[in-house]
Amino acid sequence: MQKKENTICFSGHRSEKLPQSKKQLEKLKERLWEEIDKAIADGVNTFYFGACYGFDLLCADTVLKRKKVIKPNDPKEIRLIAVIPFEEQAKKWDEINRDKYYDILESSSWQ
Repeated sequence: MQKKENTICFSGHRSEKLPQSKKQLEKLKERLWEEIDKAIADGVNTFYFGACYGFDLLCADTVLKRKKVIKPNDPKEIRLIAVIPFEEQAKKWDEINRDKYYDILESSSWQ
């Protein structure tokens, strides 16, 4: 028996257009955590992300962190799937974004 997939897709701005102050970025991360947690509570079990630096990686990182939070009274199976536009997309990215990209890909499925 295959479980029904309820999905959300993430795609957004590059890092340059995200909040630049640490306080604003932390607020965005908190809000993202809340929304992902709410989506999981509403039955979302699969998250797709556009696999680009900036908002996409921020969302993917948050989903992976949320996967590590186990609620014993309500365990959830959560999948993260990277939708990679082309194989060498991270080739020209800066080292920090490129490292984060490959770390996240190791913990997700690819399409």
